[in-house]
Amino acid sequence: MDKIKPISADINFQYSCPHCDNTFWLSFAETKTENYIAVCDVCQKPSSPTLIKNIKVIFDNSHKTQEESQDAEEETKMPKDIYDTCVNSLMQYGYTNKEAKSLVASVDDPYVWHDPVQIIKECLSKTNV
Repeated sequence: MDKIKPISADINFQYSCPHCDNTFWLSFAETKTENYIAVCDVCQKPSSPTLIKNIKVIFDNSHKTQEESQDAEEETKMPKDIYDTCVNSLMQYGYTNKEAKSLVASVDDPYVWHDPVQIIKECLSKTNV
């Protein structure tokens, strides 16, 4: 079965008026608008919501395929922040996400796992670039 991910979202946040405790809803678009003013329906007093710049959606990966599980195991060979830095760097060279992950995961020398530059060099040497 094909897995699908959303292509858009309609997210709302509930607020409470600081003057009368009336509750109301604001959309994500409203809460990310600088200088947005919400006027309470009950007391008619204005208030300004704290800006929300972004929302991160985390998908449930508990039902991974065998290939995805192997990828996750390969990712744990080195510190995640270094792994991610190397994958992103290789993607800037034109590799796909999958290719970059595979190359970084193929670096099996634990002595270079702390040095992203050395990891990138090893990855590029494997591809004759």
